[in-house]
Amino acid sequence: MNKSDLHLWICHYFAPELRAAIAGVPEMERTLIHTFPACCGCPVLPIDAVRTQIATLSTEAPIVWIGGICLEPQLKKLADERCFQLHHLKQCFHLVADPDWVDAQLREGAYLCTPGWLANWPDHLARLGLETPELARSLFGESIQRLVLLDTGQDQRAPARLAAFAAHVDRPAATIWVGLGYLRLRLIGLVERLNRDAERQSAAALLI
Repeated sequence: MNKSDLHLWICHYFAPELRAAIAGVPEMERTLIHTFPACCGCPVLPIDAVRTQIATLSTEAPIVWIGGICLEPQLKKLADERCFQLHHLKQCFHLVADPDWVDAQLREGAYLCTPGWLANWPDHLARLGLETPELARSLFGESIQRLVLLDTGQDQRAPARLAAFAAHVDRPAATIWVGLGYLRLRLIGLVERLNRDAERQSAAALLI
């Protein structure tokens, strides 16, 4: 696979991290990053929007969509329409931190936050009908032990936003540094796998 022929689609919450993670990485020097609107499965990303964005790209370019529940139902419907791959994540947090650690945090009652999500936390709560602190504290108090920011270092305002969010829902908060190293390794591994797949396909074509 030519290095210039890779398009990665990612939720816009993670776009700053992706762009920073691939900067200066030879394996990804000409990878193009595209974004789709964050919806977190509610509602599912509109299928017409997916079709429109895919149609704008070269028919020769491999396309990889990275995401979780927001993408899976729709991309399955598109499987026969365009050559692309879904890099599916059980939890979107698995993109930036070790999955076992993430899952352990969730089991222990942590409410994980990314810088991108925190940038619009009041809007997220409003969509859930939790505009007032009383309602938010009632719901979060039932099952959430603490808020945890997965700090990637890409938004200096994230800690202050975490503090405001924590005050609104009356939950303790902590910041865990995750950086970009894990994300970078995942992306390099993804590109290497795509290269191996392309080489196998080329070799198989020669045998026909």
